[in-house]
Amino acid sequence: MSDFKIPDLSQAQKINGVDSMKIYDRKNIGEEIEQKIELNRKRFLEGPNVHALFPVMEAYVDLGDLVETPSDKDFAEKVVELLPELKEHSCSKGYKGGFVERLEEGTYPAHIIEHIAISIQNTVGADLSFGKSRREEGSVYKIVMGYEYASVASSALELSIELVNRLLAGEMDLKNFFEDGLEEIREVFLKEKIGPSTSAILKAAEKKDIPYKRIDEEYSLFSLGWGKNRKLIWGPETSETSLIGSEIGQEKDTCKDLLSDLGLPVPRGEVATSMKEALDIAEHIGYPVVIKPVSGNHGNGVLVNLKNPDELTEAFSVAKEHASYILVEKYLKGEDYRALIVNHEVVAVAKRIPAHVVGDGSSTIKELVELANKDPKRGEDHESVLTKLSIDEEVKINLEQQGLTLDHVPKNGENVWLRRTANISTGGTAIDHTEDIDEGLKRILERTSRIIGLDLMGVDIIAEDISRPVEEINWGIIEVNSSPGLRMHISPSAGEPQPVGEKIIDHLYPSGEGRIPLVAITGTNGKTTTSRMVECLGRNQGHHTGLAVTGGIWSNDLKVADGDTTGPWSANVVLQDPQVDYAVLETARGGMVKRGLGFDKADVGVVLNIREDHIGLDGVEDRDDIFWIKSLLMEVTDEEGSCVINGNDDYAERLIEKARGTPILFGVEKNQLIEEHIDQGGEAFVLEGNELVAYLMDEKRKEIANVKDLPYLRGGVKMLVENTLAAMSAAYASGLKVDRFKTALMDFQTNEETTPGRLNVFDVEGRNVVIDYAHNSDGLKNLSDFAENLAGENRKTLVYTGLGDRSDESLVENGKTAAEGFDKLIFTEKDDLRRGRESGEILSLLQKGSHSIGKDPINIEDMWEAVSSAMRESYPGDVIVYANLDLTSENLESYFEILENEISVGGTRRDQGNLETQVYAGKDRA
Repeated sequence: MSDFKIPDLSQAQKINGVDSMKIYDRKNIGEEIEQKIELNRKRFLEGPNVHALFPVMEAYVDLGDLVETPSDKDFAEKVVELLPELKEHSCSKGYKGGFVERLEEGTYPAHIIEHIAISIQNTVGADLSFGKSRREEGSVYKIVMGYEYASVASSALELSIELVNRLLAGEMDLKNFFEDGLEEIREVFLKEKIGPSTSAILKAAEKKDIPYKRIDEEYSLFSLGWGKNRKLIWGPETSETSLIGSEIGQEKDTCKDLLSDLGLPVPRGEVATSMKEALDIAEHIGYPVVIKPVSGNHGNGVLVNLKNPDELTEAFSVAKEHASYILVEKYLKGEDYRALIVNHEVVAVAKRIPAHVVGDGSSTIKELVELANKDPKRGEDHESVLTKLSIDEEVKINLEQQGLTLDHVPKNGENVWLRRTANISTGGTAIDHTEDIDEGLKRILERTSRIIGLDLMGVDIIAEDISRPVEEINWGIIEVNSSPGLRMHISPSAGEPQPVGEKIIDHLYPSGEGRIPLVAITGTNGKTTTSRMVECLGRNQGHHTGLAVTGGIWSNDLKVADGDTTGPWSANVVLQDPQVDYAVLETARGGMVKRGLGFDKADVGVVLNIREDHIGLDGVEDRDDIFWIKSLLMEVTDEEGSCVINGNDDYAERLIEKARGTPILFGVEKNQLIEEHIDQGGEAFVLEGNELVAYLMDEKRKEIANVKDLPYLRGGVKMLVENTLAAMSAAYASGLKVDRFKTALMDFQTNEETTPGRLNVFDVEGRNVVIDYAHNSDGLKNLSDFAENLAGENRKTLVYTGLGDRSDESLVENGKTAAEGFDKLIFTEKDDLRRGRESGEILSLLQKGSHSIGKDPINIEDMWEAVSSAMRESYPGDVIVYANLDLTSENLESYFEILENEISVGGTRRDQGNLETQVYAGKDRA
């Protein structure tokens, strides 16, 4: 089923529209269309997924009567006029302009919607190229496309659908409608867009292979790294930033006093709360003066070079709009410089130029501002490398002090200063001077950062010439910034860009290591058990482990969450835990298909087996589809990591072909594939007789343990041995020491509190009662083998129900497998497991399977009666297996009560026996 084929990254960079649609008879484009295209649902797959190795949006659209309505040249002309960016799309043609040709030749609505939605996102500022559309059923199509911001992609898809509806309905004038919609999406994009400062840090993190995740959409809070290496950044602030230092930096008067007391040059000044106080302070220190809000930022409310009481009075009223406490200080003459200090080292210096326009001899100041703002480098607030020029009261006051108005026409080449403060956030520009700063001045500024106690800060100074020896110049510190913007350093208007993002990442990660060992485990059966074994091995070797499996999430032995925790949310909980230094993640089919993975890559990817299950769900039609889903872990394993593969599985060779990491094979049978792998220098973990053996590059053959040494294996139960070999392979691949595996696993056990429903074995008055989650044919076969090991010559009884969302064929096959493996069958049903089927329907299908081999089951529709019946009619030595009865921590207690109270021998009710529990790990829900 091609929809689940995972494209290579190289292939995913092309727009793959529908390139093999049947051409139906056309409808007249202008004909009245009764039914419109409708969006049924959409979802976002945030990590690597079944469609691509990057985030995609998956949407289902119902084309209704328009399903057979192709485009033509007139349609192509209209849509390209609205969206010229479509000319860049290659589509299946493989060259620029290919999609426009497809439009002219005739292609269908879902394909068109896909391309338009991508084009809308690119038009507002995104950079996307991946998309595809496929027919699902009837008039419903699935559209898949890459995205940068979910809200933008969602709005783009909705606008695309509406545009196609209107075009196909024959509307002629769509320009205003479309431009209005495009502008709304552009506003959303600009709001969501990561700013230049944050982007510089994230790009540096990518270069160091440090993963990151956006936590807060509005304020750009990001998490860097995993587990014990996790750090936070909020713009240019980091989780290493001192709160006290940050507060000092924001309180300008406190900061100035601190610096002055320690011998650093700062302008004289005091805080005023009224106009009179401000005038008195200015008179005392002497004009010209500067006024600024005590707790302000970005240059808001700052006015400089006020030469007399009249200018101060006018400026004070503006400053008071930003704060109640106003700092009045002596104006220093010189150039305005910003030094960026990271980890007490000056890493960049820029001269800041106040916002200004340059006359052309014909335009007014107001018109020159409008022309300057058309520069694509300028954007709103901090979204671009430069900020748009604005005209506010401060600008008007400054122009008035120069004897100018907005209607003045400057001479050609004349500079008109809109502001006297040089902040980039108010429209200023910058020139890099990193290489020019005097070494003595540099050392003084680095001392400043230690005095304030900030790991990352900006220091604003006024100086005549920073290249001259510091003792020869007049200079002073005018401000300290605890959240310094990086724009002036990464994209100066002149001079060399500085790698400040890299400097910040080097400070946060001096070792360069932002990840922790991550073992991701998938497969149809055995995931939970294997994951628990790997976690046990990791903790035994001193790691603080993080584990997410069906049943909960653990940080070492502390359970932090309950539930079916095998998807991306669960992975995030583990990877964001600052104590964890070793992560083990059960990775289920549902999460991969519906939400993608919760990580970008793993050190060790494990595929335990590919078995028939979930057929008919989420587009899964056969085992090949299951292979394509599960093999995603092989593709996201690090190239320097390992892919652990079941060498006994039918799909082993295909999984090896998919593996990005080095393959390590395991198997209970040392078959030809494993033999050849070992002969070629590959590593493997196998069962030889009763010995668990590793073939390693450095030691060749190494015996690890005898199956009888590990009590939970019960002498060598196949599926448990298989899980153990997989766990050992994964643990070894993650860097753990093989010599310690035996000791760790001798103590390995689970109990009903931590793994309810996984081969939980209870000895009840001589009966072996087994509770397990086995629900598919392979799981039932393994469960039968396990029961055979317990029963010996005694009877094996199975109480089982199927899952209603599985196919008829699967349920029939499960009934047949159950009949082949057990002496007595009791089939039952459970309301919440019918999943849309009628009462009795599951029983009928299971019975059909058991009848196919001539065995009659007992059908008891009420689950609890079925449980009781099996116990009442049991005898000492019997093995009674309850499979797929959807145990929870709550109803498990009900089972215990039944087990204790429903025992009988020869039809005579016995006294309540002593319930002794032996718990073994086993099957899990895929």
